[in-house]
Amino acid sequence: MKYRPRKAWTSAELALLGKATDESIAAKIDRCKSVVREKRRSIGIAVYKAPAPPPPEKVRKLLGTASDPALADKLRISRDRITTWRRQLGIPPFRKHRPRDGDAARLAEFKKLRKAGWTYPQIAAKHGLSRQRVHQILSGRDERRRAGG
Repeated sequence: MKYRPRKAWTSAELALLGKATDESIAAKIDRCKSVVREKRRSIGIAVYKAPAPPPPEKVRKLLGTASDPALADKLRISRDRITTWRRQLGIPPFRKHRPRDGDAARLAEFKKLRKAGWTYPQIAAKHGLSRQRVHQILSGRDERRRAGG
């Protein structure tokens, strides 16, 4: 069996590593795929990962409207693909407890009722909430929890 003599790597060849598949780089620079792979690994360059194709329009409209696993099940697409598309498009993940439009108005009403002498149980009964929930909203713990604090 005939062996090729080792040839030094040029800076142009090194610049290609990690920017395409090892196989395509090997063909381009006339080296074995295993040699390209070993060189890439030895200098700490990660394997090339092709970018995911953009999502179809019907999928794009649904991203961020439900959890990634729920969308994956509904659309029969892998959860990783859904997450990748959502991140590529800069869409924040779905949050079950998003601030609602009426929160500021509700808080103002709760404060007004408290000033008028209403108790937490009375406010809760009027709005269909628990006493503890009314207390959370009035004490500001509701907003701190949403902010992750």
